[in-house]
Amino acid sequence: MSNTTPSTAESTATQQSFRRTETRLAPEQAASVRRDPPEMLALNETAAYLGIAVRTVRDRIRDRSIPHVKLGGRVLVPLGQLRAALNRRTIGAVA
Repeated sequence: MSNTTPSTAESTATQQSFRRTETRLAPEQAASVRRDPPEMLALNETAAYLGIAVRTVRDRIRDRSIPHVKLGGRVLVPLGQLRAALNRRTIGAVA
């Protein structure tokens, strides 16, 4: 009788292969995101847009300072909601 259930090691390797890597963008890609951002930002795009580390984006999502949606295994940040959240947190006049 063959065992069709994958082992834990195989399952973990498969999960890791499907995970999206959230690494810092190259400088030219980061500049492109800041110039013309997409409507939904991945974590690394959010970090490039804000000029902060991906880890900081994750921390702000965890404490709900940055609005986000979860689609499957992905976490995306809606640009319009991010801008609105930043405007609500702005202190003083913006020229």
